[in-house]
Amino acid sequence: MDGDPPEEQSAPSTGLRRAFHSGGLPWPEFVEAYRAELTDETAARGAVAHLRALALREG
Repeated sequence: MDGDPPEEQSAPSTGLRRAFHSGGLPWPEFVEAYRAELTDETAARGAVAHLRALALREG
């Protein structure tokens, strides 16, 4: 991963967060767009896999 913690690499993009918090993006559309970000970006996919492994190990 690019030196950023997995939590940061798996966070929604700034543009997506701003669209949601401004009220211009309804929750269902935010979820769809966020899932797309998580699956489309290599760093995000790696971060999600890392976080999932941690959760399974500690769960």
